[in-house]
Amino acid sequence: LLVSLAAGCLLATSALQRSPPARRRCSRSRLPTLQVNSDSRATQEYFDFLLGKTEIEPTEDQPSVIVGGGKIGEMLREFGERRGFEDVVLGRGEAIPSGHPGPVYLAVPAAELDAAIELCPEEKRDDLVFL
Repeated sequence: LLVSLAAGCLLATSALQRSPPARRRCSRSRLPTLQVNSDSRATQEYFDFLLGKTEIEPTEDQPSVIVGGGKIGEMLREFGERRGFEDVVLGRGEAIPSGHPGPVYLAVPAAELDAAIELCPEEKRDDLVFL
């Protein structure tokens, strides 16, 4: 039995028997479709920075709020801890403090993103960083 992948579908043929041509075990309608949305402005801004056309104002690192205690959230907390900061790590459904001076990193799955944004005070929405 010979198995090969052609045009994204599994084809099975037998070398020992004379049989009709290879049968397709999947249809094109079931193949995954990927879509990429891209905004070229970020790339252009980066190239302008590399070429010295724009200057980025340096900022100071500071404690931050991290929403999500998974792998990414824990990594961010460890980065802050190494620099001597005590970041605030919040779990699912916890409100984001409005008086915290630093950025708010949203390290949550896409399905939980809307709920996390809803729990963010209006005055902190400009500080959101999506991961």
